[in-house]
Amino acid sequence: MAQAKHSAAGSFSRRRVFRLLAWLAPVCILLRWAFQRQAEVLRWPHLTQELGPADSDVWLRLAQVRQFLTGHDFFDHAVRNTNAPFGNVSIHWTRPMDFLLSAFYYLTPESLTMTQRLLLSATWLPPVMGLICFGVLLKASRRVFDNIHVVWVFLFLLFASPLPTYFPPGECDHHGLLSLLWSGIVCLLMRPLTRREAVLAGVLSGLMIWVSTEGLMLYALTLIILGIAALRRSEEMKTFFLVTLATAVVSAIGLMIEVPTDQIFTFQKNDTLSIVYVMLLTLIACATCLLSCPAVTRMSFARRFVAAGIAAVIALGIEIALFPRVLLGPLADADPFITHEFFARVMESKPLFGQPFDIILQHLWEPVLAALLLFAAWKRNMLPLRRRQVLTLGAMLAGTLLMTLNQGRWTYYLQPPALVAIAGLLPGWSMALKTKWWRRQIDRPFRPYAALLLAGGLMVAIGAPFGKGGNPYLWNCQSQLRYIIQTQQLQKLLGDKPRILYVPAEVGGDVLFFTPYRIIAGEYHREGQGLKTLAEIENAKDPAVAKELLQSRKADSMLICPVFEKPDSWMRHLTPVNHPAWLTPVPGLQFMQLPGPKPYLFVKK
Repeated sequence: MAQAKHSAAGSFSRRRVFRLLAWLAPVCILLRWAFQRQAEVLRWPHLTQELGPADSDVWLRLAQVRQFLTGHDFFDHAVRNTNAPFGNVSIHWTRPMDFLLSAFYYLTPESLTMTQRLLLSATWLPPVMGLICFGVLLKASRRVFDNIHVVWVFLFLLFASPLPTYFPPGECDHHGLLSLLWSGIVCLLMRPLTRREAVLAGVLSGLMIWVSTEGLMLYALTLIILGIAALRRSEEMKTFFLVTLATAVVSAIGLMIEVPTDQIFTFQKNDTLSIVYVMLLTLIACATCLLSCPAVTRMSFARRFVAAGIAAVIALGIEIALFPRVLLGPLADADPFITHEFFARVMESKPLFGQPFDIILQHLWEPVLAALLLFAAWKRNMLPLRRRQVLTLGAMLAGTLLMTLNQGRWTYYLQPPALVAIAGLLPGWSMALKTKWWRRQIDRPFRPYAALLLAGGLMVAIGAPFGKGGNPYLWNCQSQLRYIIQTQQLQKLLGDKPRILYVPAEVGGDVLFFTPYRIIAGEYHREGQGLKTLAEIENAKDPAVAKELLQSRKADSMLICPVFEKPDSWMRHLTPVNHPAWLTPVPGLQFMQLPGPKPYLFVKK
């Protein structure tokens, strides 16, 4: 007996060692990235390379946090220095990500400049969120099958998944936060919810909707999964009600934080948290409250199903009667240029099958493998809990796949259930284990890893021919644009006085954060009129037309990459030698050591 206990204790300690080793890989990788970026930030503005990511939203976010920290009105969401020369554009982003960045900002040394402190907060926050997300998804996988092979399979999956790209140092947009919150919901739904877990699931759903209205789509998917389970098992209706109640309460708290008290009922926006969606969530909570009454839960399944349908119709009917524009969706107030033209040019907003084949393959190979494993598991005799897990993961995979097919950007919702499904099912399906101890009585222990290697190798072999072609140096010009802006060369050449600068929308956020200048528009969906003007300037064939458009926006300088323009655009052949008489080239730009075309700086006479 004593020997058996000693052996069990030794096995337990060895399992902990192997799990610790699995944790060391992401920790070391993220720490290395973070310290590398920190070293660059501490050299700012004397950079040796551009600071990524190449995403205008990241720098716009930091500009908003700086505004938030310097004492501007808490409820003021206007983007300073954009939409020149007209009024500032208000963003739909809410405060949760700002709060997190601000918390990390106060952990940075006070001796540094504010810009450096903000850059440091953006350096360390995403890796911390990434490690938390890793732990949450690992926990979700182990709730399906608790074994050391699950840990290692999950780790290997991450190296080929797009999910880690949302957590590198500097990626301070809200997509990583949303993915983390969704991962928490995925983890909770792997088992029937206790009352405490139901409240937590509701809180996470409420936070997602507070961060972005795109969380409503995930909340609808969560309601479908939990609602069907509650209809089949009436004893789960109370926990279902707790989820909807917690979601409604958190969203109401978020609204009271975001909007002045006297404007809560008059602030009716469709693309951000407002009374429109808080009322919808409240009506859903009221409907589930009625369905959780004993008089309803004692009914037969058919009657409960009918009652749920009636409650849903009444709730939606009241919502539509109060806010008819809710049927038009979050972009109901967007400028037509945004919905008809701008989104058609933004790669992440396109349907997934409208993107390059290698990108499609990168996003879909793991979900496809997950779907095959779920199908294989469903065909076998399973315990009720395992059958429920397979159904839940299948519903999550199908729902998020439809979202991703509609817009490729939703992949950060598709990857978590796919990773959990593969890591939780592959070791068991391949019969790699017969006991919980990783070394005893193992039948073909390398089969799950061989399957991953085969699937990954097949993906690389199929996608390799499609990842080549085009000018490999084309995007270096845009990197040079960012480097010029971030190293504050424009202030040295143009002065520190406010001026209106024409730049491509893709680097508009960089200008807002690193310079005192105004821009016509950034790559942001509420700037429809500004983006339309930028498109007209870029597409103009006659320089005189472009001059009039620039004058209408009072732009007196241009920082451009002609190589990105259309062949018939007036900007395509601009050089310091070949340019209209009303433009004067500005020499003195310094560049990174990158091959390919360089940008040019002009001032308008």
